[in-house]
Amino acid sequence: MTGPETFAPFLAALQGSLLVLSDERPISGDGWFASVELCADTPPRAGQSPADAILEAYCDLLEPLGGHARAIWDGCSRKSFNLGFESWGAPPRGSICQEQRIAADTVARIAALRGCITVSVYAVPMARRRSIHTSTTR
Repeated sequence: MTGPETFAPFLAALQGSLLVLSDERPISGDGWFASVELCADTPPRAGQSPADAILEAYCDLLEPLGGHARAIWDGCSRKSFNLGFESWGAPPRGSICQEQRIAADTVARIAALRGCITVSVYAVPMARRRSIHTSTTR
């Protein structure tokens, strides 16, 4: 998230629900930046993807916000719900790809919060690829 003021009151309102990865004023001095993750596991319901469950959990936290915390959220210039994936490794259940379906209702909830969904694909470093390959081929 990026906004014009400190996120401290917003983060305090959600204390215990979010793990704060970053809460800082960028060197450029343009506003504030915060990055958070959910503290609790969010197991998906039957037929629901893990990514959809995580996005739903964020919506459940943010939709009822009020007061100054809500004003801070509403004042953000960037509200990104970022889903991160590793690009190489052993996919779940022996498949060769990982599909994460996001339900239309979840997309609508994020849109109502004026957020966007971002997908980040992280490359696994070559040294780790070699160690994974070595350990799985023995």
